[in-house]
Amino acid sequence: MNTILPRSAAALAAAFMLTGAVVSCEGDSSVGGGGSPGDRPASRAFGVWTPPQAQSGETICTKEQHDRFFVIGPDGRKYPTWHPPALTGGNGAITCVFGHEHGADPSQASPLGYDGWDELRRHFAFDANANGTVDNDELAVSGIPFGYVNEYATGTGAPLTERHEAYKILFANDRRRDRSINNQQVNDVVCDQLVAFNQDSATAASLTGNRYSLIVAADCASSNVNPSLPAYRGKLIVSGLANYGLANEIIDINPPTAVSGRFVPTQQRAFTNILVAASQSSDYAAGLRERWNSSLTLTRSGGGVLASTDMGVGTTDPARFVQAANALSLRNSIDLCYTGLDAAGNEVTSNPVRLARGSTCEALPVGGGPSVGSGPSVPVGSRVASTSRDSPFRGCQRAAWFGALVVRNNAGARVWYSDVTGANASASFTSGTLKQLVDVSDTGNSTLLEDQRLDFSGNCARVLGVRAPN
Repeated sequence: MNTILPRSAAALAAAFMLTGAVVSCEGDSSVGGGGSPGDRPASRAFGVWTPPQAQSGETICTKEQHDRFFVIGPDGRKYPTWHPPALTGGNGAITCVFGHEHGADPSQASPLGYDGWDELRRHFAFDANANGTVDNDELAVSGIPFGYVNEYATGTGAPLTERHEAYKILFANDRRRDRSINNQQVNDVVCDQLVAFNQDSATAASLTGNRYSLIVAADCASSNVNPSLPAYRGKLIVSGLANYGLANEIIDINPPTAVSGRFVPTQQRAFTNILVAASQSSDYAAGLRERWNSSLTLTRSGGGVLASTDMGVGTTDPARFVQAANALSLRNSIDLCYTGLDAAGNEVTSNPVRLARGSTCEALPVGGGPSVGSGPSVPVGSRVASTSRDSPFRGCQRAAWFGALVVRNNAGARVWYSDVTGANASASFTSGTLKQLVDVSDTGNSTLLEDQRLDFSGNCARVLGVRAPN
């Protein structure tokens, strides 16, 4: 599978029933959902989600139903994990919705799931009986622990609790990658890649902080396309706080590059690309493109790089944009659908020259009905709200970019423990450290070039009830 596979609502509902990854509204839970509630202590991230207000014709799942989706992390604590955006009954019909989604489900059966899923959940499993192995019952309650990194982030400038709805997962299998070696660019590396990240694209909270949790898994190896070149081998599962530039600061460059920081849409960029004359077409993706760039580096306690990976995550439909790079007050992206500009670029309430064009805004319902409507002439009471499932700006269109991957682990341990910044990595566990996996290999002088963006938006059909903040 070379790309992320979006799914229709019907196919998604069917998948929930087939994979056993759903908790029914009657309260039955299966192993794929993280197991039955146990006596393990709760992490800070567990149980913080609050159900949103129901919208017309839908039922919101309860907090209890949501909290049945959990895993036991390597530290023995309960963490929230991936769950479907809606629960289905025995006939496949949607019975309730959560109002948010977490991206792609890596636990699905091949070829839809992540090829490295078994090793990934073994890595994050808790050895409850301390026998040195991951037993089947321990594996059954393991998965990707949302909030694992942040659990140990006290005093680092990261929020004590990350917004639950902002946890996302993207992955791809058998992805062909380019590398640069000996002044040659060679397309001979194949990777399985996964990223689990926290990116709030709906509120101001994500801009006041600058460090958020990131989990990256990669299994990359060169083929024998050119046997005269040194082999490339890099495999890791790393967790840590990603540093996305400075707090209360964004970068505003066009197009975005791999420079570290948060490229967040500004009003000028949104207006220029989306509010256009009648002879033009709005480019919503260009106007609202958001990308956060960072890297994770593990360094040995005695100094020296053990492994590093460059990472970019983003969205093209954030629920908010900022006034300007030096003025981080927010405006709702849905407001673009009801804004008009005169020829000089000033906002006007009548006789606009520049409007949002195309189906994204022009197909919006008016007053909850089927009518088409956009522009400042639409009555305020009939406009789609920023938190409505009808809004086209819900943080659903997610993307990831995988950059350089370096491994310097020529011998010794595969399992390491570091602090939340990736520093002081040691093969010995100490309290408050994060578990890391770095395979025994060395990527040499090869530089893995950035992969093209991986996209996913398969969980956001209107019937699934996803809305901002998501």
